[in-house]
Amino acid sequence: MLKRITDHILYLPSDPETDRPVLAAISGTRKTLIVDAGNSPRHARLFLDALSGYRIPPPAFVALTHWHWDHVFGLTEMNLPVLAQVGTAKMIEEMADFDWSDEALDQRVAEGTEIPFCAEMIKKEFPGGRRTEIRLAKPDILFKDWLLIDLGGITCILENIGGDHSKDSSIIFVPEEGTIFLGDCLGPDLYSGKWKYRADNLLLLAERLAAYDAKIFVESHAEPAERGSLLKDLEELKTFARIIKMGLASRRDMVKALEAALGRKLGREDFETRSEEHTSELQSRQVI
Repeated sequence: MLKRITDHILYLPSDPETDRPVLAAISGTRKTLIVDAGNSPRHARLFLDALSGYRIPPPAFVALTHWHWDHVFGLTEMNLPVLAQVGTAKMIEEMADFDWSDEALDQRVAEGTEIPFCAEMIKKEFPGGRRTEIRLAKPDILFKDWLLIDLGGITCILENIGGDHSKDSSIIFVPEEGTIFLGDCLGPDLYSGKWKYRADNLLLLAERLAAYDAKIFVESHAEPAERGSLLKDLEELKTFARIIKMGLASRRDMVKALEAALGRKLGREDFETRSEEHTSELQSRQVI
């Protein structure tokens, strides 16, 4: 069930059925750090039970990549000290008082404070009476910009990297293993109407990620990617952003410029674009 990235890193793959993200364990000689808490107690327990079959130091911390429900609803089942960016901790504190009934979820969707996709996935992961299982644990150790954890011969650097998906997004870089956990930082903004990227933010994020001396990049809802593959994807995203910033007069001109730059025809999974008076944005209907 668990897969291995390196001798010191195990992970449970993501599951799109109820939007379960990757969960991972990074082990040194003294301690193990868990990456994200899962989207439910059942998800967290599945991971912990599988992890118990391996000869590694016991988990000592769980580190959160950002505040979204699918990464934090398993916190109480993890029952570990929680490492989180200050913005992540603030959002978890706010969510702790939410009503998670169908009626409350539907009301927040109607108000625009929750998105239909998340509401649907929460209902699937917590059918019927299981909704009472949603209890959020307050993070224990907070950081603003970065935090360094020594696990014994293996270090983890937690760094707030931001991005459109969530301002509190943090990566977890394991330099000795050449591996970096991205969370969902490469995803679009989901909570501002249409799902979208902002060109300037995307360019900055791509440059920051490329600067890490990592060989393996792990997004929360995808299989681990080798550096070459990830950098190729980043270059394509940067191409979209640069052309958006050119402010071409029509959608047709934009599409022609993108196809010329990419050397291919745009497909249905590519981005819709628009230019606004004060901000250039890339619009997407799906998480990448």
